[in-house]
Amino acid sequence: MNSITKGDFVTDASASPLTQSRIKRNNGRDVFIFDYLNTLFRRLCKSQLYAEGASQSSLRRTQSKGFASWAASCILRQMKLDRLLAKHDSMGRTQARLLIVAGRVRIDGCQCQQIDQEVDRFMRVEIDDTTLQSPERLLHLMLNKPAGVVSATIDAEHPTVIDLIDDPDKQSLHLVGRLDRNTTGLVLLTNDGRWSKALMDPSRKVPKVYLVGTRDPIPAEAVKAFAQGFYFHTEDLTTLPAELEILGERE
Repeated sequence: MNSITKGDFVTDASASPLTQSRIKRNNGRDVFIFDYLNTLFRRLCKSQLYAEGASQSSLRRTQSKGFASWAASCILRQMKLDRLLAKHDSMGRTQARLLIVAGRVRIDGCQCQQIDQEVDRFMRVEIDDTTLQSPERLLHLMLNKPAGVVSATIDAEHPTVIDLIDDPDKQSLHLVGRLDRNTTGLVLLTNDGRWSKALMDPSRKVPKVYLVGTRDPIPAEAVKAFAQGFYFHTEDLTTLPAELEILGERE
């Protein structure tokens, strides 16, 4: 895919109506790269699952996870210990496995003799007295997002949650969920893909609580509507059921 810079205008006749409207509404000033990639991701899922003979329900479940979950899964990928060792000094898998079985490999200071042990970038890996991999910093941040700040790592028009963080490794962070620009409250950021995937995976059903004030009175029938979920035709998905508790006429 060709690089897209600020000011470029992306058009794709096969993109979803929502993606097209967002791109056009910005009049070329800012391209919603995330939406564009999300559209490509959905088409990739569709062609791949059809090739595998998947059902329509499987296709919808996979697509509903979206590009964000797929991106997070890329971040969390691990590697077999023998493969990691084999990459260093071109020793090969056979020699790497012999070193592991011989007890010469340590992970985070502990001897490891399991060839298929999974390792990630947050682990220290050593052979004898030689460090093959130094661990990266593991970051989990809680941020009270103010109004006017977007839940994104980069934005051409508005300040982002990343701009509020004073840390040398802040560019390695990704968001765990999002809040609208004018919404205030808790935002989680991390560089740990396994942790964020566990929280964002719809099958985990991690609850979220929002306190909302409305301009107009909230009707009693809204409780039932939230319990049934809302269908978005532009994305062809239905939200999970939610519990609505009316605290006041507009809250």
